[in-house]
Amino acid sequence: MKGVPVFLLFFIYLSQIGLASAGTVEWSGINWDSRDNPYTDPSCSWIDNSGNLHLKLEKINGVYKGALFESVDSFEYGTFTWTVKSPSLNLERGSTLGFFTYNDDGIYPLNEIDIEINQWPGYNERVWFVLQPGALSSIHEDKVDYSVARDIDDGDLKYTIEWTPEKVHWSIATSSGEIISEWSYDDEEAIQDDPARACFDLLVLNGGKGPESGDTIEVVLSDFEYIPYGEEPEKKPLESAGDVITISSSGSDSEQDTINEAIDKMSESGGGTVYLTAGVYLVDGPVIIKSNVHLTGDPNAIIRVSSTSSQWFKGQIGVISSRESIRNVEISGFQIDGNIGNLPKSYANSRADTSHDCEKLILIGGYSNDFAQNIKIHDMKLYNAFSDGIYIRFSNSVSCYNNIISNCQHEGIYLSCVTNGLIYGNKIAGITSDCARLDNCQNCKVYDNLFFSYDGDSHGAYKHGENGLQIGDAGVSKGYDGRNKPLSTKNIEVFNNTFADPGLKAIWLHPGTENVYIHDNRFIDASELETSGFSIGDISYDNQPSIEMSEQIFDNLFDVYKMQFSDSAYIPQGIMNPDKELMYEGRYSAAWIDVPGYEGQLRIGNKTYIPKSPDQSAIVLVGTENLAERPVSQKATKNVFMSDGNLTVSLDVKTKYEVRAYHTYKVLGQSIRVPYYKEKTESVTFTKSFNAPDIFPAFQPPRVKVTHYNGSHAVVSTPKIDGIVRVDTSYNHSECTERRLIG
Repeated sequence: MKGVPVFLLFFIYLSQIGLASAGTVEWSGINWDSRDNPYTDPSCSWIDNSGNLHLKLEKINGVYKGALFESVDSFEYGTFTWTVKSPSLNLERGSTLGFFTYNDDGIYPLNEIDIEINQWPGYNERVWFVLQPGALSSIHEDKVDYSVARDIDDGDLKYTIEWTPEKVHWSIATSSGEIISEWSYDDEEAIQDDPARACFDLLVLNGGKGPESGDTIEVVLSDFEYIPYGEEPEKKPLESAGDVITISSSGSDSEQDTINEAIDKMSESGGGTVYLTAGVYLVDGPVIIKSNVHLTGDPNAIIRVSSTSSQWFKGQIGVISSRESIRNVEISGFQIDGNIGNLPKSYANSRADTSHDCEKLILIGGYSNDFAQNIKIHDMKLYNAFSDGIYIRFSNSVSCYNNIISNCQHEGIYLSCVTNGLIYGNKIAGITSDCARLDNCQNCKVYDNLFFSYDGDSHGAYKHGENGLQIGDAGVSKGYDGRNKPLSTKNIEVFNNTFADPGLKAIWLHPGTENVYIHDNRFIDASELETSGFSIGDISYDNQPSIEMSEQIFDNLFDVYKMQFSDSAYIPQGIMNPDKELMYEGRYSAAWIDVPGYEGQLRIGNKTYIPKSPDQSAIVLVGTENLAERPVSQKATKNVFMSDGNLTVSLDVKTKYEVRAYHTYKVLGQSIRVPYYKEKTESVTFTKSFNAPDIFPAFQPPRVKVTHYNGSHAVVSTPKIDGIVRVDTSYNHSECTERRLIG
């Protein structure tokens, strides 16, 4: 471990492994040796009547004793998962809980892959992911800080080590599949390849005195599972645990049947959560949400419309639909892919006189005489649909927040006859109609959203048809008459949104609305995006916008916004020409990084100054490329920091791609190899440093001064940037504004 003396690790481990066995037990289908050493005692472990294995760290004759188990047999590459029933992340300092593989090759005693839960002296970190490939100088680790106050239910956690020839992946997840922490290491030369034993322990940390409190610590394990490398885990489509039903993909084209079965069970029992584990769920019919159900899932769980589907998603049927006036419904955390690239373009329309009214990804709500109540849709990714991303109608108390919506070819979020609605924190890349729309809504707020509009023709979507936000009462349009609604638009507030490159209008406000308050929004047009380094291109049927493209645009737009709306008034804003020279890492990852400017920068003579630290004011633009022959996706996370006086930008890139592999089957004694493609992930980091400008001295600003003379007055104030004053002068209804550098 970095920062931890390796001789201490060496000492504690030699005092554990290789000593006598205190006995062999069978637990979770595996034979385990209970190791006997100065830090263990047979009374500190037992198996209860339910098959749970208890580990205890307690004082015996004034000295803390614990337990250590090692599998009798060795295992090759594969996935090792320990399930801990009791709380386990916040153990008292002085104790250590470990899950690891171990192999003594006769040369180096430290061939380990570890997950350790402890706090070393002087450290706040509680979770350590460690790879010790033998030589003490070759220890690799990642550590995570979890405070005692962290709002996390740390019971029923799964600690997993995935050990393969190409990489090691560590993870900690909840019973519902939510990843709490994870790390990957892919230096193949450092990854051990000899068989190893599976081990786990609860001991004093580093042979010390143990917890200062003197209290006993108990940890309860409910399961251990080993899956050999290359084998698929046993499919368990439906698992029930109290008020949570967990679903795994079965690989069929009709996964909605399993999801609907789970939703029905939860609804009939009074409500609960249906959780989708990571994977692709192909559907050829609707998922029907019901009252008091929370449908959620892993961020990598994807409900995808099957390419073999008929046009089942028309009329009042969405990919996720409701057939009742729903109450207390929440949809969150996973993805929905309309898959329009693999469906006929004609599927967009239900009739010859309609346009893009089919394949709404979420279509839920109530009825004009029976409004739905309390709907939340958040932290979703919704993309590639012929019609709306989210359509909610006849509902009260609706919240749509923190969603990413891309290439949904009618509205991104569409509220119709909604009262007390909130749309906030969303990132929506529209393509043909509106990023968001409110028809006949009352008492609603739209704020803190980023609305961006592509320009092009994609799967029948017409060019230049998009608005940022549309507000008004519905009329007659494209085969539908929406005039007979129980509400009229009033009491709408729109603020703190960013509108980037709207096609028709940033905000289209219909006449006849009442009390619509629009204020403090930001606007960036297409020309400024082009000069800022965006290469959006012209969207077409063969060049549809991907979700990864939209996410990268959203990420860069925030930096463009910082530059565009700087208050310095000393340099032309919004003009950036980034250096897009590619850097290469790994097998298939390429990226460019540039800092074309700084927020609030000003030039005096030939010298550039900035008002605050470079890592706080830098305009950082990035781009990535997946160079694989069969690319899947690419995700980038940037970090900005100061190093040796320079500004450094690091870009963590996860590149997913497919490689050819083979399944081997025995048929009549002969081995037959059947090719298939499996997904792999490459994680790399790009780094680039830049010379940072000087920070100009921030003199004490003057006090506000108001001077009156014959009806004239001047007000001196300080804008947001330190070291600049703004002077506003008014005379006979004429106004003038100056900005001056203090000093």
